[in-house]
Amino acid sequence: MINEILRIRQEINAAVIPVGDKKIPLNSKWQSVKLSSQELTEYKNASNYGLVCGPISEGLEVIDVDLKV
Repeated sequence: MINEILRIRQEINAAVIPVGDKKIPLNSKWQSVKLSSQELTEYKNASNYGLVCGPISEGLEVIDVDLKV
């Protein structure tokens, strides 16, 4: 999974953050620091990864839609 995350990160030049089981960022400076590829691979306890929107990711915006059936 990390290789795919790193590929996408490079393609869109976005800040990626490792998160724990409850979607809590594992890096306390996640809003202001863009982690390197090496730093991202060091988070062995990450259960998933998230994108940081805004200026740090060149103005990236994300729309999250949840379908309720």
